[in-house]
Amino acid sequence: MVSRAHPHGDDDIRLLGDDSFEQSDEKDNLISFDDTSGLRHRGPSSSHKKPLSAARSVSPSSAQDSPKGPVVAVFVVVFDAKQGNRIEWSHTVDGSVDIGGVEYKALPSGAHTVSSDSLTFKIGSYYGVAYFRTETDKSSARGAVFRSCGLLGRRLEDIVGFRTVLQSELSQGKHSTGDYHVLEDLVGGRSDFVDNAFTPVMERVNKSEIELMHDNKIVRDFCTLLGADIFRLWKCVLLRKRILILGTPPFADLCHIAHLCSLIGNYDISSPLRPDYNLLLYVDLNDIDKLRQSKTFVACTSELIYQLKNDCYDVLIMKNQLHIQDPALQRTCLTSAMEKENFSELMHDYNLRSSIMHVDSGRFDATEFVGGYFTALNEKILSAFHAADCTAEQTIADSALEDLSLNPASDVPFLQALANMHCPSIRVQRQPLCPQCHLC
Repeated sequence: MVSRAHPHGDDDIRLLGDDSFEQSDEKDNLISFDDTSGLRHRGPSSSHKKPLSAARSVSPSSAQDSPKGPVVAVFVVVFDAKQGNRIEWSHTVDGSVDIGGVEYKALPSGAHTVSSDSLTFKIGSYYGVAYFRTETDKSSARGAVFRSCGLLGRRLEDIVGFRTVLQSELSQGKHSTGDYHVLEDLVGGRSDFVDNAFTPVMERVNKSEIELMHDNKIVRDFCTLLGADIFRLWKCVLLRKRILILGTPPFADLCHIAHLCSLIGNYDISSPLRPDYNLLLYVDLNDIDKLRQSKTFVACTSELIYQLKNDCYDVLIMKNQLHIQDPALQRTCLTSAMEKENFSELMHDYNLRSSIMHVDSGRFDATEFVGGYFTALNEKILSAFHAADCTAEQTIADSALEDLSLNPASDVPFLQALANMHCPSIRVQRQPLCPQCHLC
């Protein structure tokens, strides 16, 4: 294992200056913290992947895949008024773990606008989680010091449970003494915070009611503000488009929304095409070339320059609106009157289930609920593909689309595009569009 102190940053740095992040008006933020009514979910129940917040256990096979534990590197990043973002200290499982670039992920553009926050990201083949805070320091050129503490792991679900440990370490001011033995012990699974199955102990602790209520509000507001367009987003996710969420801090909220966007494309039913949507989470300016070259991803950012980088994404979610650039994709991913009705029912079911859980003193998880709703729809569609593939005609009649919660007139192009990805031999019958609205 290798520990390093980093007295100097790289020459190629990006300053976290006051003008590097333009804070939007509160009404333009991606998340609008108002008291709009929540939404609920409709559809057949289905087993689905739990959100990252859910407690999980590591199977013996996954433990064998990670014999040294889930954490491969820990680090502390600081912003220096002269040098910019730099790695102050790091410890890796071996010298082969490259953490270059983590100094920009762990202290993102706009970090100076919040007192503390956390975020998740992907760098190379590893996932990362970091917690940062602003510390008052009158001797500093800016009157404050921006510092972040984070770690890297092989799988995101294995490391998010350590967020509380990172927050504790940074809050205790360990940087002043250089005593990072708690962080060092996380690498290789030698920590009291890791059990024999390499599972973060903190991950087995349920979220507090306050945390769960906050996450539920994030999901509720995002869905409510998007409205029926959440079904257009759902179609874009299933078609594996490049989806970028542009917003302002809190960064934890942005990352939670990115996670939700990937969840709505989940399915557990057998298919040659697995639901791997390249979840990048937070991205910065150093990821521009990566996004251009990627065929599919779900990511979020606070870098406003991405508004001008149209070649970096297919779908942009900004200021509570969904922007699809390609006219052909716009026609493929329409929102019909039927889906507006579906969304109303979704909101009704959401509110009903939330109220029932509240009365029964249960815990309602909006992320799991909304993800489960779309997982059920996805599996219904894939089951229809499998059934059609077993027939001689290998055809899905347009009249069957309504049973799939799709519009028989306007959603044929979408269903055909999706069928081409999973079962290329299937053909979806088409009926003429309404000459008046081209939707119903």
